[in-house]
Amino acid sequence: MPRKIPTWLIEDNETFRDVLVDGLRVTNEFIPTSFGSCEEAFEALAQGAEPPEVILLDIKLPGISGIRAIPQLKQKAPESKIIILTINEDDLNIKRAMVEGADGYVVKTAGLKELFNAMRSALDGQRH
Repeated sequence: MPRKIPTWLIEDNETFRDVLVDGLRVTNEFIPTSFGSCEEAFEALAQGAEPPEVILLDIKLPGISGIRAIPQLKQKAPESKIIILTINEDDLNIKRAMVEGADGYVVKTAGLKELFNAMRSALDGQRH
């Protein structure tokens, strides 16, 4: 039986978020909790939620952007691995996110297999 990996998805696009949560559930490995904003995730942590092992974080969010949230997430959940979700692979924001402490990135058009590989690589201590 695969180990269960608590995973948070912070994504404002509800349709994409729901599809990704369904894809994560299919694995029986990643146990997703989703948020529409960084503020919602910070509130969950403030109320005592256990930090996840993996955070899938959209770069462009209303309110606190994914990039601006990385240092705060690393402070509040230092063991969590952060994978940035982005639309454009050549985005300068990816470099900024990696400098801020992201553990990897995946373009939103990638398949679930690529996403899962990036998540597993981050959990193994590799930057992807």
